[in-house]
Amino acid sequence: GAFFSQTVQDAINEVRTQKGALVIAATGNNGHNNQKLLSPAAMANVVGVGSINQKFKRSCFSNYLEWEEAQRPGKVDIMAGGGALAACSNNSTYGVLSTVPSGAYGIEIGTSMATPLVSGVAALILSKNPSLSVTQLEQKLLASTYYNTSAPYNMNRAEYGAGVIRAELAFGYPGPGDEVSVSATSSNDSAVDKVTLDLSGTSNQYHLTNLKAGTYTVKADATGDSLDLSGKIDVTLAESENKTSQNIYIK
Repeated sequence: GAFFSQTVQDAINEVRTQKGALVIAATGNNGHNNQKLLSPAAMANVVGVGSINQKFKRSCFSNYLEWEEAQRPGKVDIMAGGGALAACSNNSTYGVLSTVPSGAYGIEIGTSMATPLVSGVAALILSKNPSLSVTQLEQKLLASTYYNTSAPYNMNRAEYGAGVIRAELAFGYPGPGDEVSVSATSSNDSAVDKVTLDLSGTSNQYHLTNLKAGTYTVKADATGDSLDLSGKIDVTLAESENKTSQNIYIK
């Protein structure tokens, strides 16, 4: 709700200190009306989750203004995908695919759709690190984010908190935008018959050393859900060359 409740705050404090539970709550969907964070997201010891749209921008409806009173320290702590609403964004409406009470799937929009994504990552972190304290869990969760102040994202702490949740970062895996470098070395003065590298991300590089002069075919494939892309180039290394560099694009 919009009002502070000491009873609810006491309950939140108790489950955190006595049960080791991390409370995660939606910030609310009235951001376009300049409404402050809703409770319990606005309360202490709560991770407040806001929503981003498909362009990694704060969803126009996602609440972010803070309470001014000391007992209401509410602020946006973290963001996740919650969709876009055409009515307040001059954009198309986009939602999040989810199960619905009928047992089927439906498209829903809101910070309440973003919050389960953050809760799910918190559960994954805890399942891998069951000895974490509630404070350690919260710290690791808020550190597993993407935060970019440059255009076109222009993120700021007031609207985005720690940033956009990244599940892969919580476990040390590369994600979108990360550059990954891999090296593969052949035996001395021998040709490479085949090297297979499994990489994640949008931009990757690898190095092959100790190659004989000759022509090598380099092929890259990108696979995933509804994704089947590939690219191929021929790279010629002359006797007089000790290094060459090429880019391969997949489409």
